[in-house]
Amino acid sequence: MVYVLCRDLTNWSWPHLGKHFGKDHTSLLHGYAVMKEKISQDTYWAEQYEELLHDLEPVCRTAKTRRERNR
Repeated sequence: MVYVLCRDLTNWSWPHLGKHFGKDHTSLLHGYAVMKEKISQDTYWAEQYEELLHDLEPVCRTAKTRRERNR
């Protein structure tokens, strides 16, 4: 789920995300695809995703604004 949220909430590239997770970007791509499939087919995962997205989106927006101001 974390790969999906990070990718959906940031504009980071797969290689950049892979660096942060200490993984090859292709591993993240696979995990992303698997989780997106679960989200699309299972209401439990869809609800979890929506709830986390709702909670994290404002935080990510605030962090992005701070980074842009500090440039």
